[in-house]
Amino acid sequence: MNVSYLASPPYELFDPGQSDITKSMHAHYVTVIPEGHRNPAASLYSATADKVSATLTRKVTDVAAEAFFRKVLTYPTSNSEQHMIGLNERGLKAVQGLYAGQGRGSEMASANGTAWGLVNSITEYVDHHRRARSDDHRLDAAWFGAGASIKQKAWDEALKLVA
Repeated sequence: MNVSYLASPPYELFDPGQSDITKSMHAHYVTVIPEGHRNPAASLYSATADKVSATLTRKVTDVAAEAFFRKVLTYPTSNSEQHMIGLNERGLKAVQGLYAGQGRGSEMASANGTAWGLVNSITEYVDHHRRARSDDHRLDAAWFGAGASIKQKAWDEALKLVA
């Protein structure tokens, strides 16, 4: 049976234009695929790794970071007479601080001033700092509820920055 290998050296079959960060993410990943077949898991992994790599290298200005946080932390409110947009001011101040150097890993080159850092600050806020009745409620919200939606919104907005 003929097989193809997807891996880093010695089976380098990746696009030579990929960054070193993306290549290192693939470094320990080897899949043997029968010839003529596609591996959807490998394709998904590769696409995700490329997106992460793009956010790691995308520098962001302070103005763009502010706009990003405002967009992610807004939420619709309904009033009987009109639809309004609310902004979580407390959350905004918290994520700005996390992004500016108070967050875990925020001083690393991959996070400092990058789109990846924006996503990480939102994720840390939702997972560890967001107000909740208990740690169990926070975890549930972070995985399945409003927190998961906020993190997905942050990821989607970060991908718009690198598009």
